[in-house]
Amino acid sequence: MKKLFAALVLMCPLLANAGSWFQFEAGIGAQKSSDMGDGIWVQYGMPHKEALYGPAFMAGITGRVYERGAVDVRYHADYVYFGGMQAGCLCTEPDATYSIAQRRNLGGGTVSEFYGQGHTQGIALTLQPGYTWHGIRLAVEGGPWVNWSTWHETAYLPGDTVNGSHRTVVQLAWVAGASVEYNGWALSYRHYWERQSWNPFPGIVTGTDMLMLTKRF
Repeated sequence: MKKLFAALVLMCPLLANAGSWFQFEAGIGAQKSSDMGDGIWVQYGMPHKEALYGPAFMAGITGRVYERGAVDVRYHADYVYFGGMQAGCLCTEPDATYSIAQRRNLGGGTVSEFYGQGHTQGIALTLQPGYTWHGIRLAVEGGPWVNWSTWHETAYLPGDTVNGSHRTVVQLAWVAGASVEYNGWALSYRHYWERQSWNPFPGIVTGTDMLMLTKRF
């Protein structure tokens, strides 16, 4: 017990300074995503509906790795989740009966109902240089974004219902953004790039704009 107490006493200076290089952060916000374009899960020339927006959540750690005067650099290692993506369409089958260039049904195909939904999550690792003026910190950031998407599509074909899922795989992309912070509260904008692989079906999201309110603890 004495040795444990002595170890805690020795760690006190480190814990007292930990706030500069290790803090928890969490945020809540909203996102709007972009689809893969006409002909993939939606046909713009046919009756369709998309809702590629929804809530966003973030939790992670941050800390200061450099500071000189009003200039500093922070790191962020954040888990990010965003969902709410849905798409539905009365689409023609096969695809050859639909003209993407003309955005219309060329005729001869079967019109069937398609409906899909999904979400995206991942780890964003960014460096964030900033400048503090009268307690207000202005910053930009960027870095890699390791992400994985989930997408499930149901097709109500004549006499049959087909369920297809995008096989979730880890992918590497990038994230960049800017923020304004005061007293531990930050309002940030980030853009997340996302790649889609056919395995065997693609997801729907290729990029996401996110606005988030974040608090450091």
